[in-house]
Amino acid sequence: MQPKQTLSATAISGQTFDYIVCGGGTSGCVIAAGLASIPDVSVLLIEAGRDSGLAPDVLVPGKYVKQLQDKDEGSRLEGVREAVNYMALARGPAADYDEWVKMVGDDGWKWENIFPLMKQLKDFDPKLPAYLERFAALRAEDHGVFGPLKIGFGDEVVPRIEPFIQACFETGIPLCPDINSGNPVGVG
Repeated sequence: MQPKQTLSATAISGQTFDYIVCGGGTSGCVIAAGLASIPDVSVLLIEAGRDSGLAPDVLVPGKYVKQLQDKDEGSRLEGVREAVNYMALARGPAADYDEWVKMVGDDGWKWENIFPLMKQLKDFDPKLPAYLERFAALRAEDHGVFGPLKIGFGDEVVPRIEPFIQACFETGIPLCPDINSGNPVGVG
């Protein structure tokens, strides 16, 4: 497998690839990585938008008011049940996946069937920062450890997180000790 390269459209013009994967979301990256691990196979992963390395502050959602008004510049999460945001991976509720089964008539979408596939995506480090230990109770069986997506907690303290969680408790919102358990109800 060749190392990752970031190229402009003009740099790849005229080249051919064995596979072209459109979209660098969770599944797109995993599919591209899997294909790229095959010897002598070339893969092009295309992601929407500009090269964020040129002006990273332009792509920060909410930093500029105009960005919030232009749907094409913001999030592309409509209909998506898993998102990575502020380095947080959050699965949807198990009930949502089970509801999809009723809508499309395909048991492959059942939580019990798709959950193991979600775990395969993750290489999870369960170490919690000290300030989060009383707010989280992660179960190892809910997280994968050998997948291509490295997931864990940073050491940086999120500003005002403790007063926010306390305010949630005071208004009756329960603690959700693991948002990836299939029951992401509450604050956590």
